Amino acid sequence: MATPTQAKSSDQEAATSSNVLYATLYRRLHGMTSRRDCTPNSRKLTPYEESALVQYILDLDSRGFPPRPQDVQEMADLLLAERGKSPTRKNWATNFITRRTELKAKFSRKYDYKRAKCKDPKIIQEWFSLVRNTVAKYRILEQDIYNFNEAGFAMGVIATAKVVTSSEAKSRPKTIQPRNREWVSIIQGVNSYRWALPPFIIFKLEFLSAFKEAFKATFTEQNIKSGFQATGLVPYKPQNVLSYLNLRLRTPTPPIVESGNWTLKTPQTIRELNFQTEHIKDRIVRHQNSSPTSINNAVSCLVKGAEMMMHSAVLLKAEVKALQAANEQKKRRERKRKRRIMQGGSLSVREGEDILQSAEVDAQLRTEVASETTRQVGSTGQQRRCGTCGNMGHNSRTCTRHEDLIAIE
Repeated sequence: MATPTQAKSSDQEAATSSNVLYATLYRRLHGMTSRRDCTPNSRKLTPYEESALVQYILDLDSRGFPPRPQDVQEMADLLLAERGKSPTRKNWATNFITRRTELKAKFSRKYDYKRAKCKDPKIIQEWFSLVRNTVAKYRILEQDIYNFNEAGFAMGVIATAKVVTSSEAKSRPKTIQPRNREWVSIIQGVNSYRWALPPFIIFKLEFLSAFKEAFKATFTEQNIKSGFQATGLVPYKPQNVLSYLNLRLRTPTPPIVESGNWTLKTPQTIRELNFQTEHIKDRIVRHQNSSPTSINNAVSCLVKGAEMMMHSAVLLKAEVKALQAANEQKKRRERKRKRRIMQGGSLSVREGEDILQSAEVDAQLRTEVASETTRQVGSTGQQRRCGTCGNMGHNSRTCTRHEDLIAIE
């Protein structure tokens, strides 16, 4: 048995031979983790919370709804609120996106839902199959494949550009928009073997000299070849297009996990959770004098999966609540009565003001007529009647019938 001095000497020799500081080796032997591998104390979210948040962000992005940085920060605040912790600070989302290699902040562009539905790999694969069958059916050669397109653009429209201006100017320079603007339409066709057909141009004569130079610089052999390669037509490679279709409008069905191919990992579905549970139970039954390391690893994976599912449930609960509020607001708008102000055509601002003024005048007239009618009805309805005979124009003291009754008595 080695003495402590001999053990220390052997550790020093091992550190020297491995080119590692003895103090570092000593800390690792005594269970101290390096600063690079441990979680900083100033980090707000736990590793499991960050993993659940990243997974949720990537899922939203794959469905065409990438969140904004402030949305990411609100999600983190929801997870912290579940643990009773204080919310994040101002620049937390920026630092989080920079630190996580799976995420990156980019400028988005709007995309119509109908166009997104057309970016289905199944639909596009069917189109490529139709092209291939058509080419085979009619024996079309590659050099007989053309692409035609029509484009229209405005001439004389100023765009944002870098210019040279005075260094003393405080505001951004402004370029005056010319008044002579016109539209030009071009119908152009290119062949898959890198040559272009003469263009058909609908324009004014002044545009011809400028278009000739632009045409030569645009429709080069390399550009035409790259265009057909990018569309996967010549040569025929549909994967050039299908590989970019990463947008999923529907949640995919999770793959079926076979019990024979299952390996120890963090469970993501109910099936994997059941396999994990059965594995732990089986290990506990067979455990006698063996090391409990495998059981500890399985329990750790199970706990991690449970925590991530709970964090995902918190984020999904907030998303469902927001969707329910938006749906309720939409229903309230639909329940409101819609008054049609015009039976077709366009309505100018002046015409709208005239309609409002006439409506106000009509309302005022109706109010005055109603008040006058009320006064007239009130004056006629309150005329007194005789208490003896019930006729109008006199009372019981001057009633002749009353006098007749007294005379009879």
